[in-house]
Amino acid sequence: SAISDGGVLTYAAECATSLPFEPPGCLQLICLHTVSLMATYAAVYPICEQLVEAERVYSARWLYAKFFNGLTSSTRAARLGLPQFTLKNVVNVRVWLSLRAGRGWLKQHLAQRRADAVVAALFTSNLVFIGALVTVAFDQAERPQLYLELGMWNLVMSGCMLYFLVLGSRINNRYAKNRSVLLTEQLNVQLRLLQCCEAAHSLTGIDHAKNKAKQEQLQASIKVLELALKLLSEHESSNKVQLAGLPINQKLYRTVQLIVLSVISTVVGNMLGISLKFTKLIKS
Repeated sequence: SAISDGGVLTYAAECATSLPFEPPGCLQLICLHTVSLMATYAAVYPICEQLVEAERVYSARWLYAKFFNGLTSSTRAARLGLPQFTLKNVVNVRVWLSLRAGRGWLKQHLAQRRADAVVAALFTSNLVFIGALVTVAFDQAERPQLYLELGMWNLVMSGCMLYFLVLGSRINNRYAKNRSVLLTEQLNVQLRLLQCCEAAHSLTGIDHAKNKAKQEQLQASIKVLELALKLLSEHESSNKVQLAGLPINQKLYRTVQLIVLSVISTVVGNMLGISLKFTKLIKS
């Protein structure tokens, strides 16, 4: 008897469902896991290579900050094998400022910019994985394998991000001591100037002229130190968004900050029964 088109489709569907399902064999599973492992290795290897390169760059920045911080201290300079010099004249102050400016022009190199981009991408990826992990955790469907894999990746990325945060914080702490260094050197130069003024009364002739020239040099050093201190204060109060010294996208940072404070204000408000808005703490 003739079978209509709809009957043909129904009969084909019944035949397909009635066929016995054969699970993949051991060889097929081994091939599948091998291909999956090779694909994971091919995807992860470039990422690990870039992270290692970024770690090398940030370690070099840490060493630069460490050696720079030891220039004006006789104890640290002797321990690190560096030439120690005080900021008692304009030449030394100019050299010190030039060396500190190396922190800025070092970041203009391609490797330095690439390391900053890798760290910023790591921060963004970590947030994405955290969001995916939270979504899977609140999902009704049971996906233990996906949950475990996201948790492992999130743990690894959080560990790398924590390492970069600690390293960036250590670098910032080294440069944060520059203001105290300038203040200390300014105090030392003031004391030298007072000693020269006290000794000027008992000097005559050539010694008096040398003492006067030394006083002028010390006064110029004091003015340069004051200008350098103001320059550092203005530089530290810039509007660049950084997280423990790490460059972070400003819009992304503000968005994450707004979301976190909104969640905290909602949870605390529900617990205390009052309306709280922690988002007003964000500076515009």
